[in-house]
Amino acid sequence: MKDFDMELTQKFAKQYAKANKKEKSNLLDEYCNLAYVKRNTAAQRIRRVRRAVYPGVLKVNRYQKKRGPKRIFTNRHKFILKLCWKQGRDICAERLYPQLRVYIKQLQKHTDNLDFYNKEEIDKVKNISLISCKRIIADFPKEKRSKSKKAEGIYSLVPVEADFSRQTKRPGNLEIDYVEHNGGSARGSFAISGNYVDIATGWISRAASLNKSLSSVEYIHSKALSKIYHIPRKFHPDNARTILKHLYAENDDMAVNPMKFSISRSRPYEKNDNPHVEQKNDDKIRKLVGYYRFDKKEQVNLLNEVYDIADLIDNFFSASAKLKFKVKRADGKTIKRIHSKPKTPYRRLMLNRHLDKETKGQLRTMYNGLNLVELNTKLDKKLKDLVHSLDDKQYDLTG
Repeated sequence: MKDFDMELTQKFAKQYAKANKKEKSNLLDEYCNLAYVKRNTAAQRIRRVRRAVYPGVLKVNRYQKKRGPKRIFTNRHKFILKLCWKQGRDICAERLYPQLRVYIKQLQKHTDNLDFYNKEEIDKVKNISLISCKRIIADFPKEKRSKSKKAEGIYSLVPVEADFSRQTKRPGNLEIDYVEHNGGSARGSFAISGNYVDIATGWISRAASLNKSLSSVEYIHSKALSKIYHIPRKFHPDNARTILKHLYAENDDMAVNPMKFSISRSRPYEKNDNPHVEQKNDDKIRKLVGYYRFDKKEQVNLLNEVYDIADLIDNFFSASAKLKFKVKRADGKTIKRIHSKPKTPYRRLMLNRHLDKETKGQLRTMYNGLNLVELNTKLDKKLKDLVHSLDDKQYDLTG
């Protein structure tokens, strides 16, 4: 605010405090004509001055002389010192001060940066005291070096998408997550299970491998995709570096392929960004094979055999309901959830208009050749073999 406006505002604020309603309105109109502002701005200015505990004081002379001793070192001296400080790679004053004359000599030899300064200014910087050197260097801008980068490497290449789970109309949008079978100890090598869930249909595909290396992730990815019969359009894993690297590299190699897919990732430490696959982790993996430690190749092979059978049962015979909408109160609290009629993932794929007839025919042939009773019998046998492969410490076979 200009000096005239400030003085005018303080004058009107005193009159405004003692005026009645009609006089206040006239004062605002008069202020607006004098200060060339709108009525709302005038009211805000007067209100600000009245509320201030210590009202602003007008400065008669804007450029008053500063108190204290006369400045010895000007901006020209400081710039010479800054050139030396930069040559020392932003070192502290204690380390710079003993080498100050050496740096000035090197600058005079090999650069023309000091040609604009006379000998008296350079000599004055040479004879500066340590205290003055510290005080001047403390005002120099320091480069901020963060210990860790927020978006480093692969994380800067894959975008974050928090509302990926809303893509429920077209099949091909897959959420991905990994489940560790370490038995409560992360030491050594152990099996991991990859869980792939299609949002629109609920189609699930699982695969296991030993360790969480890039080769293991590649094996899980290829095996899981071999059990998904519609075209994947988009993958949405969490922030696991190995799967992000593999997906990005595979997508980059498919540059000439018209079926190129896209990738996104969830926010760190936000499980609600992958709700479908997180729910399946507990229902379709933990409740199926337990929390035991599997760290042998034979156990990994048994896990894959279990998943092959369980995927057929869950996709072709296990119906599930999808949430349609929520009924909420005025305060936003959910009081009721409305679900759709339960359907199997196979039935949702057959009713989806985006799926081609050839794929629907292939799925129909598979469905007609399956027997639920035989599949459950095979699954029970494989689960027993998996349990018997455990150590006695993990599972008491006599109990």
